[in-house]
Amino acid sequence: MGKLLNITGELGICYLGVSRSATLAEASNNNGWNIRRWGQRRYPQLCDTIAVTCLPEATTGPDRDLWRHGHDDFKPTFSAAKTWDYLRIKKSKLPWHSLVLFPQAILDSHSWFG
Repeated sequence: MGKLLNITGELGICYLGVSRSATLAEASNNNGWNIRRWGQRRYPQLCDTIAVTCLPEATTGPDRDLWRHGHDDFKPTFSAAKTWDYLRIKKSKLPWHSLVLFPQAILDSHSWFG
């Protein structure tokens, strides 16, 4: 589903009783997931999904950081290009863009100010 913080926001993680920097191992114990009861009342569907998720096991290794490469695409490597594409607001090209920027000329400050 993604990061809990992205799903619920700052207030949501407070309701659930999960620290902003908690790892999966810290958000669970031998009895199950460490979710506050009033968080369960506030986010019942989310808590139901969490409840059926397998608990982390120490034998599977430590938590690891993943970088978003697309909406549902996470990878262990960072890509500045993928991050830029994900964060920026994409707009269509203006019809006059080729009048201002074209490959046969390099613009300098003298071109603009005569």
